[in-house]
Amino acid sequence: MCISLPAKICAIDGQAAEVESHQFRRNVLLAVEGARLGDWVLIHGGIAVAILSAREAQETLELVGKLVKPSEDGKR
Repeated sequence: MCISLPAKICAIDGQAAEVESHQFRRNVLLAVEGARLGDWVLIHGGIAVAILSAREAQETLELVGKLVKPSEDGKR
C-alpha cells in the first residue's frame, strides 16, 4: 500500500525540489505547476503531485501521527 504525505518545499531547482516533513529532508520531482518555496505539497512516490494549504497539510500530518504508533524504543 502506498500513502501520500505532505511536505514543505525548502528549495527549488528547476523541476526538482528539496522538501521537509517530520524533520526529514528529501529530493522530489515537482509535477505541479506554480509550486513555490515554502508551499506545502503532497508527495507520492517521490513526486510532488498537489499543492496543499498549510491547514490541509497540518490536518493530514496529525491524522497520520495518530495512525502510526511509536515502537518500544520510542521511534516510529
